Amino acid sequence: MALCVRGIDKHLNCPDVCRARGPKFCEKAVYSIKICGTITPTELARYSPEKEPDNATRLSDAFKKWHAAIPMSTRFPLDFFEQFVANKTLHKNAYEAQLQAAQIPFCLCQQSFKYDLVLKACVEDAGESACGAGNPCMNGGECTKPDPSKPTKLKAVANPLFECKCPPAFAGALCENEVNPCLKDDGIKFCAPFRCARAPENLYKGFR
Repeated sequence: MALCVRGIDKHLNCPDVCRARGPKFCEKAVYSIKICGTITPTELARYSPEKEPDNATRLSDAFKKWHAAIPMSTRFPLDFFEQFVANKTLHKNAYEAQLQAAQIPFCLCQQSFKYDLVLKACVEDAGESACGAGNPCMNGGECTKPDPSKPTKLKAVANPLFECKCPPAFAGALCENEVNPCLKDDGIKFCAPFRCARAPENLYKGFR
């Protein structure tokens, strides 16, 4: 811990709750991408050592309040921090070490899932899909969750939250482009010997 507080190879010498769990921590986590991440409890994100005065001689009430909110199982003794009060850099490093030790490890979830702190598992998140907040698709397109095994229409988005299933007379990522089904073999084949006409109101064929 001394090397961590001195700022020497922090990635090796400071607390790491994911590293402490080992490489198999997320191996059997359902709906996860098998990678460990960390969550900082909300109550521990309200304090910043940057607000402490440079000439401090004792721990502030704000720090003590923050320290008291840390679970006993991961809380460093208060006198551990008292020895670094006069040196703001060391105090900040000690604070960061404590914050890292108090983080909650979890398994990063797959797209359309979120981590539930109570269940300690990835659960389906209806709000994670853009379809849960309305229909972003145009011209009668149906908003669906994307199939990760298929290429996406939204080429500019690495992990799109929705996909549009377009009527036959429209195309595009949002069904924003008009297309003429009559130009395809289906339109000609079904209408022959009569003339094929584009019919966007026909959500099944797109022509008449």
